[in-house]
Amino acid sequence: MKRWAAELGWPSLCTSVVLVLAALYPIDNPDTFGHLAAGRQIVALGSVPKLDGFSYFRSVPQPWVNYEWLSDWLFYRSYQAWGDAGLQLLRAVVLVGLALCLVATAWSRAGVLAAQLCPVLVLLTLPAARFRFTVRPHLFGLLFAAFYILGLCQLLRGAGRRRYGWVAALGLVHIALVNLHGSHLLGLLLVGLASVSAWRNLEARVPLTCLVVLQLIACCISPYGPAIVSGAVQHTFDPAYRALILEWQAWRPTHSIWLPVIVALQALALLLSARALPRDTLRTFSWLAALILCAMAVRSVRFMPDFVLLTAPTLAAALSPTLARWPAARVRRLLPTALLAGALWSIAICPQLPPYRAFGTTLRTSGRPLASALWLTKHWPNARIMAEMADAWALTFELPNAKFLLDGRTPFYGPEHVRRVQRAWSAPAELRSLLDATNTDVVVVRPLVSEQQPALRALLQAPDFRLVAIEAEHCVFARLRAQNAQQLEAAALHALRPSYAPDWLADAPAAALRAELARLPSHPNVNAYRAWVMAMLSARPALRAGNAGFAPPRTPSQQTAAREALAWIRAADRALPNVPSVVAYHALLAVTACEVTEARAVLERMAHEESTRELLLGQQELALREGARESVQAFLSMARNSPAAASDPWLLALEAELKAPPLCAAAPH
Repeated sequence: MKRWAAELGWPSLCTSVVLVLAALYPIDNPDTFGHLAAGRQIVALGSVPKLDGFSYFRSVPQPWVNYEWLSDWLFYRSYQAWGDAGLQLLRAVVLVGLALCLVATAWSRAGVLAAQLCPVLVLLTLPAARFRFTVRPHLFGLLFAAFYILGLCQLLRGAGRRRYGWVAALGLVHIALVNLHGSHLLGLLLVGLASVSAWRNLEARVPLTCLVVLQLIACCISPYGPAIVSGAVQHTFDPAYRALILEWQAWRPTHSIWLPVIVALQALALLLSARALPRDTLRTFSWLAALILCAMAVRSVRFMPDFVLLTAPTLAAALSPTLARWPAARVRRLLPTALLAGALWSIAICPQLPPYRAFGTTLRTSGRPLASALWLTKHWPNARIMAEMADAWALTFELPNAKFLLDGRTPFYGPEHVRRVQRAWSAPAELRSLLDATNTDVVVVRPLVSEQQPALRALLQAPDFRLVAIEAEHCVFARLRAQNAQQLEAAALHALRPSYAPDWLADAPAAALRAELARLPSHPNVNAYRAWVMAMLSARPALRAGNAGFAPPRTPSQQTAAREALAWIRAADRALPNVPSVVAYHALLAVTACEVTEARAVLERMAHEESTRELLLGQQELALREGARESVQAFLSMARNSPAAASDPWLLALEAELKAPPLCAAAPH
């Protein structure tokens, strides 16, 4: 024990701290709330349900094998006891266990120097692994895969009388993992690779055979018997499912380039250090496991963290002989320097990669339809709801009595049903057919998602649906029924629109807009939308016709209105920094209010995205207010070469203002 503490103490502590700190980001993944809802159902029933209780797409409840039921139960019990802090604590405990397994594996392979390299390698690969630290069942998959590798290394290197203790421990772990997550299939695969590696080693072959038998028995020990394996096998090996979920697909250019770079560097380091390990069954197993994990990472983005984390002990063991030949003083200086460099690298790169969260525990509500859930809880808590998968997962926890057309349980629904619902968002005829065939009550739409724009337009025109709630990124349409027609008509929003385009606000009656805004729930997710509408209302008197920007304020009251509008649009832009129209009108209102530095900064943000009409002409508005008449004149002269320029109202307004430029107070005269 003393030796373990002396040799593994600080490497284990460092690796644990690294992983736990990396996981300190808000618990806001939609899957988490679906798993919490399933766990709550298990606790409420006092048993694991055999039938689906969350959906309504079939008239009779269907059998459902929840192959992650134990994770769901653990998550909900932790949340029930301590709220968000309980989930953070459970995640931290799992990651500490992962750290201990990684360090212990490196130590058992090549001694204390390999163990000391472990936290360095984890830090360097952390940006590609961090997105797997969300509160989801695959957390347990990472932990137990690391434990499998540790135990199999003990079996292959010759653990003496302890060998069968490891067999028993791995057998018990497999029972747990079969009920926690579908990655128990990886456990079977790892044991299979170890058996292949030790085929000529009778001493190792016998306990490995016993372990395989125990694993097969463990696959039957669940509330569903052996059927619990089928769902995991189905979504793992059926290519139809991989086409439905982005996380299951291979890396694409729309993902960050850092992900494949980090995986490639890890693979290259493993290849270059391949000869450093002794030629034995343990090395064969290590490289076979690394090869399979690398192939999984190439096949699917979700396995990139498994590859970089689970191969870290092998890489540490392979690099340690080289470091062992260096002077001890040099190594003692190198390790802290490498840790510091790895920490700086991770701090810089991690927020640029999924889950795109800075370090911290601040609870975020944006991105989830929580204000929509408030309306539904009050007015229609048992509704039959159509929403995209991520939103449905989140709503299952907020609305325990509601039913859903589709949630995140893709293997349960089957690929054809998932594709049918996905197609309906962009095909109004299919949407209408689906809503009527399933007798759907409520549709939750994302107005900012281009694929859902056809559904949004169709529902706005549908005679039997009413727009009843709007928040920053979602809106709710409810179907008129005989029993609730009067209530829905009273709750319907007629003046407001779930859109960040300015055109609908130009002529809508201001009194009606303000009255309907007052009826929206008081929730952080509503504030961004409310701020957008209020900004445009405050600035509306200065809004030029024909999408031509804002006229400069000429009176003190106009200047006050411009500053008020700017304050509102700032709030909207803080909450929705990636909505082009919000950013564009932030820039234009900053120009109008003569906040020159702010306007320039927002226009620079826009320039990094793409060239737009608002960017080009907003830059001219700013130049005019700064007194750069010559550059604006040159721009207008060039623009006159375009046939459309002669009638463009914005260009005509700039031409008129050239005669008496509306200079800002700080601009040169």
